[in-house]
Amino acid sequence: MANFIGNDYTDQWGDDRPLLLERLREVFRYARSVQISVLDPNANVKSGRAVWRAKITIGGDSGEVMALIKERVNSLPAPFELEWRRVSGRPWDWKLLRVSNPSLEIPAGFE
Repeated sequence: MANFIGNDYTDQWGDDRPLLLERLREVFRYARSVQISVLDPNANVKSGRAVWRAKITIGGDSGEVMALIKERVNSLPAPFELEWRRVSGRPWDWKLLRVSNPSLEIPAGFE
């Protein structure tokens, strides 16, 4: 997953690339069999940048961590927005720059 995240990644919750990767490792240590589904995805691609938007829902095992994640993410009214940058002429060579969702609040110091 780290290969998809740009070195200049930032998000609305104050994460940079190293912090995001650390948080992802922690979440996936406790969350098994994660299933991500999207509803009404759309993408706007222009000049080597792309913005992808969709409502995301999470499924997976029934542990406490997954229950918390599903409760928070699946109830969000706003779609997620992911901004990508093309880094070469290869069609698959894109890096994630930013993720946002105005409805999702993550408390400061949540780690």
